[in-house]
Amino acid sequence: MNIINKNNLHRLILSVILAQGAGVIGSCFTAQSLSVWYAGLLKPVFMPPSEVFGPVWFLLYLAMGFSFFLIWERGLKEARNRWVFYLFLVHLGVNILWSLVFFGMQELFLSIIVIVILWLMIAALIAFSWHIDRWAALLLIPYLLWVSFATVLNVSIWQLNDGPGAPHSRVPIEAEYQTHIVYTSDVGLDKEPFRSDCRARSGVFQSCGSPCDTSAEVCIAACAFTCELLE
Repeated sequence: MNIINKNNLHRLILSVILAQGAGVIGSCFTAQSLSVWYAGLLKPVFMPPSEVFGPVWFLLYLAMGFSFFLIWERGLKEARNRWVFYLFLVHLGVNILWSLVFFGMQELFLSIIVIVILWLMIAALIAFSWHIDRWAALLLIPYLLWVSFATVLNVSIWQLNDGPGAPHSRVPIEAEYQTHIVYTSDVGLDKEPFRSDCRARSGVFQSCGSPCDTSAEVCIAACAFTCELLE
């Protein structure tokens, strides 16, 4: 394994920043939908807690950065080395693309196609890196295993929510909830029970969106109706 020194330290830093930067960009799309749309999805029983994903991805991006550094250190004079170098950069773009498609565009089936492409690219990187620097290849194996698991999760979430035989479709429920908004001022509904109840039910309260900012009564009534639909 290459020894880090003052002559190549800048490459190591740039490599880690590049990999972690891809994670930061992807997290921008994730943050937009995490507490609203994603919270309302049905998920498989083997879904890890949300708190696990951040630390795992941080470590994986760190390993990616070191792997990229090792490839870079081998030089780019040989065509094979250049090919792996640029494949690594393109793969980071596909990594970001998955976050955009899954969380940003909220396209579950399309995100499966993207993550399968990502998996194939990681597998190719490992195979070709093995002949350049074995440590570079080994550092990507945990990444491949995690993306394999993420692919299973992606497919499972699609099957539960949009796939054939899904218990219910998210779109009709959201459409129904939009068309059944009523004012509750005259009914005298207590706001907090509905807030608590809907927060506890797959993030429905947050999915009310902008009406909550201007009219709590409208949003609470909509959430109450949606909670009934989800019984």
